[in-house]
Amino acid sequence: MANHNEAIRAYTVEFGERIRLLGVDRVREQIGRRAPEQGIFVPEAVTMAISAIGHSMGLQARLGLSAGHAELRRLVEWCIGRLEPNEGPAP
Repeated sequence: MANHNEAIRAYTVEFGERIRLLGVDRVREQIGRRAPEQGIFVPEAVTMAISAIGHSMGLQARLGLSAGHAELRRLVEWCIGRLEPNEGPAP
């Protein structure tokens, strides 16, 4: 519907941006200064990567594809564990 109705599209974009900012704020709280490269591991990039991976895996799962999902989930969990506070020494 958002492709055909400008009011719905505008609301969808505005809502999506609000949700994304909430995610960015939450990631910022969690990773603080633990990122190995401050200019690269920024909350906006981490939030977008997690969102894109989740979206892609969800779409693939709905299609019946699951090869590599468990491995990717472990990789993402490992990465998040390296960025979360109180999870051992900073990388």
